[in-house]
Amino acid sequence: MHGSKKYLEVSYEESGGKIRIKINFKRINLQKARKIKSKFVLISSDLTLSSRKIIQNYSNKYQIEHVFRFLKTDLKVHPFWSRKTNRIIVYIFISYLAYLIKSMIDYRVKKSRLNISFLNVLDELENLKLVTLSINDKSYEKISEITSNQEKNI
Repeated sequence: MHGSKKYLEVSYEESGGKIRIKINFKRINLQKARKIKSKFVLISSDLTLSSRKIIQNYSNKYQIEHVFRFLKTDLKVHPFWSRKTNRIIVYIFISYLAYLIKSMIDYRVKKSRLNISFLNVLDELENLKLVTLSINDKSYEKISEITSNQEKNI
């Protein structure tokens, strides 16, 4: 609550095992803060958090939104209606695993300093085929020809 004292008056009272929190906004100071560019007010209901932790949590919000955007658009994850706990757990696990694989690919592409997006990597991988040839109870596997572009990017 270090930085918030300029903008808020917070008080609380405990009664019968319940805590009642009263927050009064100092509207004049809030209006002044709005006029200053690149400054904004973050308010948290967790009074134990430091100003630094509140800002850190707020900036981590982008990563979470990015994951959900990926799940909704690229993976086309749709609402899943099931009452069976195991199905829900498996669905969440598979979604998480897909995002983990995407993150690993993004990391390797960035580390290799390649100028290619995740979706382009997927397109390149989609063109690879595994051919299995079975002759007299013996199986032989071979990956289709890798193009120079695939070799460079993968």
